Amino acid sequence: MNISVIVPLLVPIVTALAGIAGITIQDWRAHRTRVGRRKLALEDARLQVSFATEWWKARKLISDSAEALNEATGSALTWLEQASAQVAESQALHNVKRPPVTLGRRLLLFYRLNGQAAMILKVLFYVFSIFFLISCAVTASDARTGYVGGDLALDAFLALLTLGLRLAAVSSQSPE
Repeated sequence: MNISVIVPLLVPIVTALAGIAGITIQDWRAHRTRVGRRKLALEDARLQVSFATEWWKARKLISDSAEALNEATGSALTWLEQASAQVAESQALHNVKRPPVTLGRRLLLFYRLNGQAAMILKVLFYVFSIFFLISCAVTASDARTGYVGGDLALDAFLALLTLGLRLAAVSSQSPE
């Protein structure tokens, strides 16, 4: 088989593999960030409980009236409730169930994006994906004639532009 036929066929394969690698790394980073936030919230709550316990014990030792002790108990309970709410909130964020999105659907953005800028970039992604596929077909047909240098450069440019648009569309989603 001629090398001029193989090279144009490798461009879309390498582009797809780069997209898959990007999605995998993005998922790993998002998971790591959620786990890290949960660890920080739990550690902060643990420190709040420890402080509230020690503070209440100290107030109990030095308080001379029942009213001061009741006030200290109320403050300690408020801090404990705040710590509990913080843990519950981090648990809720940790257990967010997302609808299953397959790798193919994620790679091709076949799911709803939030925000107008993300939707515009998604449309541009589709437009340039079509240009990229047409360019790859032209490159494959030109491979028989032997001149593919300019075609390969255009394929590489369109592949990078398409991947960049996909990344920009996902990154520009509004947080809601």
